This record gives sequence, structure tokens and C-alpha cells, in this order.
Amino acid sequence: MCDGWSALAKRLHVSRSSIDVYRHKLGAPDRPSYSAWREYLAAHGLAGHAKPKVKDELTAENLRLKNKKLELEISRIEGETLSREEVNEMLLTVASHQRAILYQAMENELPVACDGIPIAESRVKHRDTADKICDEMLRLAGRVQAGIKRSLPAPTLETEEPEQDQGGE
Repeated sequence: MCDGWSALAKRLHVSRSSIDVYRHKLGAPDRPSYSAWREYLAAHGLAGHAKPKVKDELTAENLRLKNKKLELEISRIEGETLSREEVNEMLLTVASHQRAILYQAMENELPVACDGIPIAESRVKHRDTADKICDEMLRLAGRVQAGIKRSLPAPTLETEEPEQDQGGE
């Protein structure tokens, strides 16, 4: 038996506040008994029960990490993965083209296509334009991902000609 909760925490190499948190968990010992608490912490995977790592364990862990790093480098060389810089470059390329397409549609094409038509028809044209922009974004993303990021053509968005009013009001 320990002299108190603080002494128990010190022996288990955990903080006093950790002991307070653990005490409220189901099945926790109700007295500051070192052996009971050591078993409880080990059984529930909580702090305080781990043995210090020995040199062989540290060497094995170091080797495991080096192997993982080499596997990542090999997969990058073989084209199975991309570096963060490559992904950022692809996203920047797609985003810059998408912005140009969006501005072209919103500033030049949609106002002309929606001139003089009712709002309901205008909403349909806006939805169609948004769908075309999304399709273009997917197409560009596919091209960039495939490695065709050099000399992408100037962005364009094919929209329908504005419908002429057929007589009427």
C-alpha cells in the first residue's frame, strides 16, 4: 500500500491528475495500492505500465522506420505516390484554370445568355454552366494527374448560344 494518491502517482510515473481521471473509470481500484493499480493500468493500456525500451528494441524500431522511408521513396520513384510538392503544383494548375473558366462564364457568357429571359430560365442556364465548369475541372484534373501539365490550352467554356425570343409579349 502507498502512502497516498500522490505517492502512487509518483511510483507509477503518472501525474496526480491522471490518477484522479483513472479513479472514475469502471473497475479502477478504490485504494492507492501499487500492485492493484499497476495491474489495472496494464490491463487497460493506460500510461504508467510501460517498461523502458532497451537498446535492441530501439535499434529494431529505427530499422523499421528507415525501411518505411525507403518504401515511400521507392513508391514515389515508381510513380505510385506523389510528393506533396507535385500535388500542390497539380492543384494550383487546376485551380488557376478553373478560376479563369469561372470568370469567363460569369462575366462574359452568362450575362449575354441570360439577357431578357425569366429568372427561372436563368437559373437553369446557371446550373448548366456550373455543371460544365465542374466537368471541365474534372477533365483538367485528369490531364494534370496524367502528367500533361505542360502547356495546357487557354481555358474555354463552351456555352449554348442565347435563345432568341420567339415572338410574344
